Amino acid sequence: MVSSLSAIRRLMLDLLFPSKCVSCGASGELICGTCFAQIHRVDELIPAKYLSGVFSIYRYEKGGVLQKAVKAIKYRFIREVSGYFRHDIECVLKCNFANDYIAAAVPLHRKREKWRGFNQAAELLYCIDFPRCDFLTRKVHTKPQAELHRADRLSNLRNAFAVCGDVSGKNIILIDDICTTGATLSECARTLKEAGAKEVWGVVLGHG
Repeated sequence: MVSSLSAIRRLMLDLLFPSKCVSCGASGELICGTCFAQIHRVDELIPAKYLSGVFSIYRYEKGGVLQKAVKAIKYRFIREVSGYFRHDIECVLKCNFANDYIAAAVPLHRKREKWRGFNQAAELLYCIDFPRCDFLTRKVHTKPQAELHRADRLSNLRNAFAVCGDVSGKNIILIDDICTTGATLSECARTLKEAGAKEVWGVVLGHG
């Protein structure tokens, strides 16, 4: 039912507002070639508590094309924008991790996912040729991290996640859109490690 409502909402938006670049507004593509060329791949490895490391694929700049693309996905509900990044996500996964690693999207609380109509992190994994499984649920409906000061972000998420299924001895790669303070990924990793996960890594579009 939720996905049907999301599809209807998306169809109405498409009829009212034909495809335009989410960055410059040019007609035709959701991210035009000129704007996509401004998204620079950096493949930066950044540290985060409880994780072995986090791969940040692109340079993330305030007001930049990547930021506009992420906002279009999350707040304008244009989930199709995710498709522009799946190839690079798949490349990072296949080039850096063996077959015994499993990708998992950072979960949304059911209320947030119902409001948006989809989980933006899961959209980044859609149709990617790599092992994946949903190992986590978000059991607490927390305030959006973007609304909080840096010091409050970790406490906001404490015990917000729960493990579903057996993760003992598993190597897990968490997928999310943007890593700011790393609080979300760290709390997910802590939850997984306490349940017996062997290694936890992260892959995000950008860091900043």
